Amino acid sequence: MAFDITIKEYLKEIDDSPLLTWDEEKELAKAIQERSDLEARDRLIRSNLRLVVNIAKKFSGRGLTLGDLIEEGNLGLLRAVDTFDSEHGVRFSTYSAWWIKQSIKRSILNNSQPIHIPTYMVELINQWRHTYADLESKQGCTVSLEDMAAAMKVPVRKARAIREIVSVVDLGFQRDSYNDNAGLDESIEDDHVGQPEDELGSDEELAKAVELLDQIDPREAEVLRLRFGLDGQDSLTLKEIGEKLGLTRERVRQIQRNALAQLNELIKS
Repeated sequence: MAFDITIKEYLKEIDDSPLLTWDEEKELAKAIQERSDLEARDRLIRSNLRLVVNIAKKFSGRGLTLGDLIEEGNLGLLRAVDTFDSEHGVRFSTYSAWWIKQSIKRSILNNSQPIHIPTYMVELINQWRHTYADLESKQGCTVSLEDMAAAMKVPVRKARAIREIVSVVDLGFQRDSYNDNAGLDESIEDDHVGQPEDELGSDEELAKAVELLDQIDPREAEVLRLRFGLDGQDSLTLKEIGEKLGLTRERVRQIQRNALAQLNELIKS
């Protein structure tokens, strides 16, 4: 990735800001809420500018320069600083990541031409991934091509073609990073229909979601706590959660999606 001199200087400047501990975040958030402390606000912002850069890099090649993406992400960071409540037990990096992504996505939509993906292709890929995760969970081992063909009720030749398409998509969209790309669902989502985790973006809904964790399956609740850095923990990638719980990355992704969908329903009920 090519960086101009301005970006290089900016990255060097923000690299000097130290990361904050959970206790420091809570103190700064309290100072901002109770006293509108500008110094505390500035410190919380500066310590998370690298997070914005990490997220912005994921959206490169979608019509905006890295500098533009960082600028839009910083706007989302400012919004997060002004609405963050540490009493919910969520680390600021987890909370602010949602606002940063939303700001960047909105800018891309406003400045870029949409990419149209055939609906049947999206459905096939999602069917493959969900079927694979289900079979893997039941069998406890790697699923064969023949098993997939039988489960999806398609010829082995077609199953092989679908597998190759999924591999290409995964190569392009599923890379480990600070917060893991969400994969196909985030990259070619319907802009008019939010993902389950998007419903948890507001401060009020986030607090309610944390309270409702005890009402869902304990393992699913644990995955969400690890994934989103709840109770003051650092957020983990899907791969790290899988290693911790003895599950595959795809199985963790499935558990996360099911858990978020349940929380979404509980919030609306």
